[in-house]
Amino acid sequence: MAENGTLKTRIMERGRLSYSQLDQYLNALRKANFLTEKSGVWKTTKKGLNVIEACEICHRLMKETP
Repeated sequence: MAENGTLKTRIMERGRLSYSQLDQYLNALRKANFLTEKSGVWKTTKKGLNVIEACEICHRLMKETP
């Protein structure tokens, strides 16, 4: 998550992505308005944070279901 902003390099390292993979993902996430970029700093938007929260809830529910 890049709520406070981070650089491409950090995202690439933490996600263990190649540069081409990173570019594809960042472009798709920006197009969906989940991320913004300004002066090389990438930030998660409110919409992106909402999606992350929804995924975390679904993940918790899946773990609780026998």
